[in-house]
Amino acid sequence: MNKSTRKVVELTVRPSEVERRNTVLSLLRAFIQQKKTIRMNSPAFSGEVSAYAYSFEGEDDLLHVAVWRQDQTKIEVREAQDVVQFLLPGIPPGLIWIKPGTKQHHFYLGHDEMLVDSKI
Repeated sequence: MNKSTRKVVELTVRPSEVERRNTVLSLLRAFIQQKKTIRMNSPAFSGEVSAYAYSFEGEDDLLHVAVWRQDQTKIEVREAQDVVQFLLPGIPPGLIWIKPGTKQHHFYLGHDEMLVDSKI
């Protein structure tokens, strides 16, 4: 495998997980447009996909999403990045910053990216 090749994690996504993601993204957009604070670990902004869990938060102009394994075991950066790709389709990875961890990774992007035409 060359240096530019990255193994993609196979997410087994159920229709209910896609529906939940879409609901969370719609609510995020509404809160961003209304300049409301998005609270971390709020059930309204959290969900699960495959073996992973996620939660969004945001205020001012920064949106934060945390990704971790539901079983609380170590998560590789590439796994979390693939979850974020599922959560934020259409947002170029180059616009998303990462703060890696061991059991949880944190991603950041500008609120305005959520208001641009999206694939959802």
